[in-house]
Amino acid sequence: MSCLAAVSDAPPVPPPTGAGVRPSPGAARSAWSGVWEGSNGSGGSQLAAPGDGRTPGKLPASAAGITISKGQGAALGRGLLLTAFGRNPYGDGTLLRLWEQAGNAATCTIQLPAGMKARTAQFCNLRGEFTGPSVAISESGTFNVTPRPMAPTSVILLGPPKGN
Repeated sequence: MSCLAAVSDAPPVPPPTGAGVRPSPGAARSAWSGVWEGSNGSGGSQLAAPGDGRTPGKLPASAAGITISKGQGAALGRGLLLTAFGRNPYGDGTLLRLWEQAGNAATCTIQLPAGMKARTAQFCNLRGEFTGPSVAISESGTFNVTPRPMAPTSVILLGPPKGN
């Protein structure tokens, strides 16, 4: 599973065309009305939001987002949702929450977006309270986690200490 999202203040543009492209299920009920979901051809999906093309900036037109690889085989690769990935509302860092829905406790490899400076992944509960050991994040931005079956797994991604 990989995700890519972009935000624009421009009005929504017509949807992209092609096989496997459809409006995001929550699009009509959210501020993300310009978000479209499409198949990436390998059984996963991608999210994309159109830009207006008029606003200059330093961001690339596209970039890889977070990538999550779960277990081996088709059955183990299903049933895992990324339900949160953003600013930690309880303190420092970035909150990442996975929800395992298929009952398969398989180890997942998380690949963070390029340029993200997180160095450790600290397990926490739904309130953001630390619950276990931290996991080192490699220089390439990857780490492993084994979600509990039929339950959420939350980690807070923390960067290098201030001053480094």
